Amino acid sequence: MAPMGGFINGIIAYGVAFIHSKHLESWRILFLIEGGATLAIGLFAVFWLPEQISSWKLLTEEEREFLMYERALDYAVESPKINWKHALACGYRWQQLIPALMNMCQQITGAALSAYLPTFTSENGFKGATAQIATLAPYGSAAVVMILFSYFSDRQKNRGFWTQVGWILEIIAFAMYLDLPASNHKGRFAGLILAEVGHYVCTPLIVTWQANNAGNESRRAVAVPGAVSLAQAVAVGSGYLFPSTDSPKYTTGSAVILALSCAGAGFTGLYQFLVWRENKKRDEREGGPPAPDFQPDTATYADDAPGFRYLN
Repeated sequence: MAPMGGFINGIIAYGVAFIHSKHLESWRILFLIEGGATLAIGLFAVFWLPEQISSWKLLTEEEREFLMYERALDYAVESPKINWKHALACGYRWQQLIPALMNMCQQITGAALSAYLPTFTSENGFKGATAQIATLAPYGSAAVVMILFSYFSDRQKNRGFWTQVGWILEIIAFAMYLDLPASNHKGRFAGLILAEVGHYVCTPLIVTWQANNAGNESRRAVAVPGAVSLAQAVAVGSGYLFPSTDSPKYTTGSAVILALSCAGAGFTGLYQFLVWRENKKRDEREGGPPAPDFQPDTATYADDAPGFRYLN
């Protein structure tokens, strides 16, 4: 729920702007509030979150059994030991590499927006503490749309279509930033909202898509954090995309992110095609799609298990 974090952070930052201390600067007060809350919630989570579904006391026995059944339809019961053959294969399989490329394109955008959003809002007519409150519109919109799109994606068992919608929103957003004059504050602020919505639509869907198609825990344990780590590594470069010398138009940064969004949409389309083709081959080889309640042996074969189908 990263956009909700940004939403709450905007409110806190706005309030901190009115705290005047002789001993601490405003940014130190902000760090103490947010850092302290993070530590407290982290300690609470250690004792409250369960290690597995079957041990969560807040669920009834019927609820636990249902969730375990739902999970078993996708993944076989596995050994707690990692299967290194499955894990290391993430380094050369297209099923894991292409989502990593998609995520790399996406996280550069996310890092840039997180770092520069207050600057962008201040240059679009919002000044001082009001610039922090103005970030609530992009973050709030992103949170609502992210939840809706994730819900529809789960209901339809389709990640690719909704991910493409997110890329399209980003492409429109940064095309607006390139085209509109810096004096068009309303239009450029609307572009910021579209950019945040597009980013937070794509991010959870890409990461979840990567996990869905990994096949088993061993492969997933490397594929997902590996893709996230690579994305965060390249996201460091986002700090150089919007220098103050390029203000207020920010042509270079907008053009780079527009190009990355187009590339991300291209990688997504390629992945959709490859998944469709592979599933079709498996249907032909196995005499049709598996039965709805069939449980593939992913513990032994990961996503190569007979009966396993990739999520598109």
